[in-house]
Amino acid sequence: MVSHNNKKSVWDVICEKINACNASGHIRTTEEIRKKISSYTSETKKKIAQNRKESARTGGGRAPATELTPLQEKVSEILGDTPIDGIEGGV
Repeated sequence: MVSHNNKKSVWDVICEKINACNASGHIRTTEEIRKKISSYTSETKKKIAQNRKESARTGGGRAPATELTPLQEKVSEILGDTPIDGIEGGV
């Protein structure tokens, strides 16, 4: 089990690393980074679901209406199918 303090310390390390390579000099807080990652993940899930819906409607023959960026492709690989499609047989 991961404690709240463990999660906080990991997010603090992530924040330090992101701020260390930020060329603009803008220092982001841990909360800003968490929100940005959460929003980006949510946007990616919506795009994937939209593409799947479009593909099903066209019989899978046409290219998706919206292309995923390389970063969204990577996020998609990390997420897998479960967060987008749900668990089979789930309520």
